[in-house]
Amino acid sequence: MTMLKNAIVLKALLPETALLRQQLEAAEWGEIAEAEFRRDAFVPIQEGEKVAFFPSGYALRLRCEEKMIPSGAIQAAVFKRAEELAEERGEPLEEEEMEKLFADVSMEICKKAFVKTKYVEAYYHIESEFLFINATSPSDVDRFMGALVKLAGKVQTVTIHISGVKNGVTTRLQRL
Repeated sequence: MTMLKNAIVLKALLPETALLRQQLEAAEWGEIAEAEFRRDAFVPIQEGEKVAFFPSGYALRLRCEEKMIPSGAIQAAVFKRAEELAEERGEPLEEEEMEKLFADVSMEICKKAFVKTKYVEAYYHIESEFLFINATSPSDVDRFMGALVKLAGKVQTVTIHISGVKNGVTTRLQRL
């Protein structure tokens, strides 16, 4: 049995499992493309299954891929290229030219950047409508929920805020 060490818990009303499975099968879930800075996609959680069932609910896994590009690297490359072009022409670049140069340099660097991959898993208890997202970062939860809303069309949630560890999270959730 795997225990969740850190989780953000939401009270959520998700689509029925048959509909969710159908939407997941229709969704795109390929690798990040050369020209993409970031891509989130639901991927199989176990042996080809995008929805893994357990006795009281089901689990989903989101793959988050992101190109590792320091913002300073882009700025330095743009500045260097702008200086070279300005020196060739004998006059500084206009604002529109700088914007185009920034986009071009960003795309060149993006094609060469390393990809950082992270997986975010969530477990949904159908009866209580609790969604346990195995993450500590609110940005990971936002990415998971954004992908879920994009997939399902809508997801109704209520955030549960628990202060302190007195009586434990499990005890407090049982009271809800």
